[in-house]
Amino acid sequence: MQKHVKIGKIMGIEITLHYSWFFIALLLSWGLAKGYFPDKFPGLTIIEYWLIGSVSAILLFVSVLLHELSHAIVAKYNKIPIERIQLFFFGGVAFMRDENIKPKTEFLMAIAGPICSLVLASIFFTFQPAITQIHISAILHYLARINLVLGIFNLVPGFPLDGGRALRAVLWSITGDFEKATYYASRGGKFFGMLLIFFGFVNIFAGALGGVWFVLIGGFIYFLAEISFEQAILKTALTKVQVKDVMLKKFKKLSPSHHIDEVIKDYFFIYKQQAYPVFKNTKLLGFITIDAIKKIPLQLRHKERVKDHYIAVSRFKTLKETDNLYRAFMRIIKKEVPVLPVMKNKKLVGLLSKERVLNYIKTKVSLKK
Repeated sequence: MQKHVKIGKIMGIEITLHYSWFFIALLLSWGLAKGYFPDKFPGLTIIEYWLIGSVSAILLFVSVLLHELSHAIVAKYNKIPIERIQLFFFGGVAFMRDENIKPKTEFLMAIAGPICSLVLASIFFTFQPAITQIHISAILHYLARINLVLGIFNLVPGFPLDGGRALRAVLWSITGDFEKATYYASRGGKFFGMLLIFFGFVNIFAGALGGVWFVLIGGFIYFLAEISFEQAILKTALTKVQVKDVMLKKFKKLSPSHHIDEVIKDYFFIYKQQAYPVFKNTKLLGFITIDAIKKIPLQLRHKERVKDHYIAVSRFKTLKETDNLYRAFMRIIKKEVPVLPVMKNKKLVGLLSKERVLNYIKTKVSLKK
């Protein structure tokens, strides 16, 4: 199930919103309308406060989008394709097809975001005093300060913040060790996250409900710092392994004439395959998956045959035996498919599933203990 909403493309890059964005947008609009703007700009009506609060929340999102696009522009300039940018409210994640980023490129990509936010802040600070219309002036006042905060905040040297990515790039360049660089940068991120959580609780106990934001943001940073290091270990470990070392080499095949109830009883209940290749003689037609079978009503499964429900092989990205296991794993996750076929000389020689890769990782971890 997708956890994001597509909103369009910019520079050929798909832009999506995480579902949590809508909740945070509403919460922020409420906070601005009820607290920030009445305090800074008294004398307006409730409707006016809600209006400028909502507009400010949307323009903050635009500021965050520009921040993320600045990363993408640097990436594109360095010929690193960006498939998608997923936006949360105070940040985003760029999904890249090519993971071979050099330390210098990562450093330039990292600092582009804070620079963009600081430039936006300076623009809003410059124009705000010249605006006499109170509603516009209030919005510019907020945007100037929030972009300044975003710029400085993201320069903190803790992963996954931009400052942490820049620090990792420097450490990576010095040590030549990606995993070690990520470890120290993520430790900085975890420390900063804990600091924000502590500061948030102090504010909450002192009666300032704004401390909740510090707790939420600090927890988010701590969590991302933790999983970022785990991903670095995963990347280091899987990059050294080839697909042929993990793929399923002996697999069961089906013909188009197999009945669906037979497939369920004699194959899916017995063998540990996430999908079954469908062959007509020696020609690979496609794959039948458990998800495809679930769509068939129970009362019809004894009548239906594989030929009407398999997914054509043309819809699957294929792998080579010598492919990097990390990239193959990322491809499975991004495509949200149960397996990817491994081909050699146009023949199916193996199946790679997410489960096989995860089992491989678990085995490696347990053997190291």
